[in-house]
Amino acid sequence: MPKTAICCSVCLVKYAIAEVSGKQVKLEEGKTYKLDRFDGKITNVVFYKDDQFEKVGTPTVAGVTVKTEKVVDKKDKKVEIRRYRAKSRYRKVKGHRQPVTLIKIKEILNTKS
Repeated sequence: MPKTAICCSVCLVKYAIAEVSGKQVKLEEGKTYKLDRFDGKITNVVFYKDDQFEKVGTPTVAGVTVKTEKVVDKKDKKVEIRRYRAKSRYRKVKGHRQPVTLIKIKEILNTKS
Protein backbone atom coordinates (compact mmCIF):
# COMPACT_ATOMS: atom_id res chain seq x y z
CA MET A 1 0.00 0.00 0.00
CA PRO A 2 1.65 3.29 -1.07
CA LYS A 3 1.93 6.07 1.44
CA THR A 4 0.29 9.32 0.42
CA ALA A 5 1.06 12.71 1.84
CA ILE A 6 -1.83 14.00 3.89
CA CYS A 7 -1.79 17.74 4.36
CA CYS A 8 -4.12 19.35 6.83
CA SER A 9 -5.99 22.56 6.07
CA VAL A 10 -3.88 24.41 8.66
CA CYS A 11 -0.89 24.40 6.27
CA LEU A 12 -2.67 26.62 3.74
CA VAL A 13 -4.41 29.04 6.10
CA LYS A 14 -3.34 32.66 6.21
CA TYR A 15 -3.38 33.97 9.76
CA ALA A 16 -2.01 36.68 12.00
CA ILE A 17 -1.49 36.97 15.73
CA ALA A 18 -2.40 40.44 16.92
CA GLU A 19 -2.48 42.22 20.23
CA VAL A 20 -6.03 43.36 21.06
CA SER A 21 -6.99 44.88 24.43
CA GLY A 22 -3.76 43.63 26.01
CA LYS A 23 -4.25 40.02 24.84
CA GLN A 24 -2.80 38.16 21.88
CA VAL A 25 -5.37 36.61 19.54
CA LYS A 26 -4.90 34.33 16.51
CA LEU A 27 -6.95 35.82 13.64
CA GLU A 28 -7.96 34.01 10.44
CA GLU A 29 -9.75 35.46 7.41
CA GLY A 30 -13.53 35.07 7.33
CA LYS A 31 -13.94 34.09 10.99
CA THR A 32 -15.86 35.95 13.70
CA TYR A 33 -14.30 36.58 17.11
CA LYS A 34 -15.67 37.70 20.48
CA LEU A 35 -13.17 40.06 22.10
CA ASP A 36 -13.20 42.52 24.98
CA ARG A 37 -14.86 45.82 24.05
CA PHE A 38 -12.69 47.95 21.75
CA ASP A 39 -13.06 50.27 18.75
CA GLY A 40 -12.63 47.52 16.12
CA LYS A 41 -9.29 48.60 14.63
CA ILE A 42 -6.40 46.15 14.86
CA THR A 43 -2.97 47.74 14.49
CA ASN A 44 -0.48 45.66 16.50
CA VAL A 45 0.24 42.51 14.47
CA VAL A 46 3.03 40.55 16.18
CA PHE A 47 3.12 37.48 13.85
CA TYR A 48 2.00 36.79 10.27
CA LYS A 49 1.95 33.55 8.23
CA ASP A 50 0.64 32.50 4.85
CA ASP A 51 1.59 29.64 2.53
CA GLN A 52 4.93 31.19 1.46
CA PHE A 53 5.74 33.93 3.97
CA GLU A 54 6.26 33.87 7.72
CA LYS A 55 7.28 36.91 9.78
CA VAL A 56 7.79 37.49 13.50
CA GLY A 57 7.57 41.12 14.58
CA THR A 58 10.10 43.01 16.66
CA PRO A 59 7.79 44.10 18.34
CA THR A 60 5.28 44.39 15.46
CA VAL A 61 5.24 43.26 11.84
CA ALA A 62 5.55 46.20 9.42
CA GLY A 63 3.35 46.14 6.34
CA VAL A 64 0.68 43.74 7.64
CA THR A 65 -2.81 45.15 8.13
CA VAL A 66 -5.99 43.42 9.28
CA LYS A 67 -9.28 44.68 7.84
CA THR A 68 -12.16 44.06 10.21
CA GLU A 69 -15.89 44.61 10.32
CA LYS A 70 -17.48 45.36 13.67
CA VAL A 71 -20.55 43.13 13.93
CA VAL A 72 -22.00 44.27 17.27
CA ASP A 73 -21.16 45.66 20.71
CA LYS A 74 -22.96 43.73 23.42
CA LYS A 75 -22.66 42.26 26.88
CA ASP A 76 -21.46 38.72 27.49
CA LYS A 77 -23.29 36.11 29.58
CA LYS A 78 -23.78 36.91 33.23
CA VAL A 79 -21.21 35.55 35.67
CA GLU A 80 -22.38 35.08 39.26
CA ILE A 81 -20.04 35.75 42.14
CA ARG A 82 -21.12 34.07 45.37
CA ARG A 83 -19.71 34.63 48.84
CA TYR A 84 -20.44 32.39 51.76
CA ARG A 85 -19.17 32.21 55.32
CA ALA A 86 -19.96 29.13 57.34
CA LYS A 87 -21.90 29.36 60.62
CA SER A 88 -22.58 33.08 60.35
CA ARG A 89 -25.62 33.27 58.02
CA TYR A 90 -23.59 35.33 55.57
CA ARG A 91 -24.43 34.89 51.90
CA LYS A 92 -23.90 37.38 49.13
CA VAL A 93 -24.58 37.07 45.40
CA LYS A 94 -23.28 39.52 42.82
CA GLY A 95 -23.45 39.46 39.02
CA HIS A 96 -21.23 40.82 36.26
CA ARG A 97 -21.66 41.07 32.47
CA GLN A 98 -18.48 41.81 30.55
CA PRO A 99 -18.86 44.20 27.58
CA VAL A 100 -17.63 42.49 24.39
CA THR A 101 -17.28 43.28 20.69
CA LEU A 102 -18.00 40.79 17.91
CA ILE A 103 -15.74 41.38 14.91
CA LYS A 104 -15.41 39.62 11.58
CA ILE A 105 -12.01 39.46 9.87
CA LYS A 106 -12.49 40.53 6.27
CA GLU A 107 -8.92 40.38 5.03
CA ILE A 108 -5.32 40.12 6.19
CA LEU A 109 -3.08 42.13 3.85
CA ASN A 110 0.68 41.89 3.51
CA THR A 111 2.16 44.79 1.58
CA LYS A 112 5.79 43.73 2.18
CA SER A 113 6.70 40.18 1.12
